[in-house]
Amino acid sequence: MPATAPTISLPILTLPDPRTEGEGALDPLGLATLANHLADRILPGMTARMIRPRFLTAIAISATVREDIDEESTAAGSASAALAFEWLVVEGFVRATLRSPDMASQTLRTPGIDKVRTAVAASAPVGPRTYLKTPGVFGFHGVYKRLAKHLGIIDDDLTLGESGAALLREWEKDQGLEGFASGTNTRASLGLKASLRDAVIATLKADHANRSATWSGWAELAKHLAPANLGKREARHLTDLLCAGGDELASSEVYQLFSAPERTAMLYQGSTDRELHDLFLREKSSEHLLQRFAAVEAYESFCMILQEAFHWLLHLSSKAGARAISTGDFTSQPRIGVLCADLRRRVDAAATALDVVDPILGREFAPVGDSFADVGTAESLYTALLARHTNVQKAKPPDGKREWFERGNDESIFVRPGYRIENSTPPDPYSGWGRPYRLLAVRSFCLDLHEARR
Repeated sequence: MPATAPTISLPILTLPDPRTEGEGALDPLGLATLANHLADRILPGMTARMIRPRFLTAIAISATVREDIDEESTAAGSASAALAFEWLVVEGFVRATLRSPDMASQTLRTPGIDKVRTAVAASAPVGPRTYLKTPGVFGFHGVYKRLAKHLGIIDDDLTLGESGAALLREWEKDQGLEGFASGTNTRASLGLKASLRDAVIATLKADHANRSATWSGWAELAKHLAPANLGKREARHLTDLLCAGGDELASSEVYQLFSAPERTAMLYQGSTDRELHDLFLREKSSEHLLQRFAAVEAYESFCMILQEAFHWLLHLSSKAGARAISTGDFTSQPRIGVLCADLRRRVDAAATALDVVDPILGREFAPVGDSFADVGTAESLYTALLARHTNVQKAKPPDGKREWFERGNDESIFVRPGYRIENSTPPDPYSGWGRPYRLLAVRSFCLDLHEARR
């Protein structure tokens, strides 16, 4: 994919709280939703934002710490007990790093940690004003709760599930905290749970993390929950949960192929979902899984044409400066004719492959496929691209978003300043997959789990 194209395909999302995007500047052709639904047929419960499996354990601990807290009568603000626990955990990681800089490598990729680091440095309490704007999406409960629910670690109401209770028993053994969840054993485990429960209640009452800088719980949270410090039993249990897959045959198979002991050296290779597919899945997949990745390949091959053609519009308009471009500017490019010649075949291939995986996916693809099924000329591709972009932007919640182009009465277009490509060069042909299919997330999980098991 060319270096000038990142605004065209869905980016790999990072963990810090993103700025609010009011322009509808992502996914201008509406290709991401179907890709996400296709990824659900391969790795349900997973998302591309998931990086560190230790947060599944943190969610289980959160559930048992707050299980008997009456939030309605305790909370002074809108924060839940889960969010209060989250504030405490992330602040614990930050304070542990201040005491021991080596801890920084143990807490990498913790959601919200940059916000908390800034708050602690300013001696400001960690709470609604200093933490993530939308913690229910971008905090560690928000990022990982979908998978935690899928694996049975928590229930729909975030209470501890059967798998979560079993995970906690393994974590307790690793940490020397037997009886932490049940409250039936050692003074150390009982004292820690009581300390954390009291801290959550105090935090709810204050509506911010309400413990002094010298509180011993900070160090305990970092010691027992740092993302890179998975215990062996805990890691084995998480691996078993992920590889079991229940009725999700594709998900189970992906994790099994990534986790095979003879292939662990390969975990350090590959930097894209497509490369990881080729390394781990292409040769060893069952027919069930091969069908799903054949659909990914067919759909992405279709998307590549639309992305490249749309990039040509951006390139030509950016290069034209203050002049609006028209159909002739687009149709005069030899590469556009090549794209048109292959488009119908790719529409048909994507429709067939998606329908094989799930007819629902085939029906979902139909509107976008139909928009381009009859495109046979550069002129018709120009018209269909702009019509698709217009419809996609209008449909974005809550009330639609502006198009990337200003439109003239004669079908001319002028790319708006925020979408211009500086020093634009003609786009190279697109290759690879432009949307995430969660294999990078699986690889990241397996790396942590492998390091803990060995």
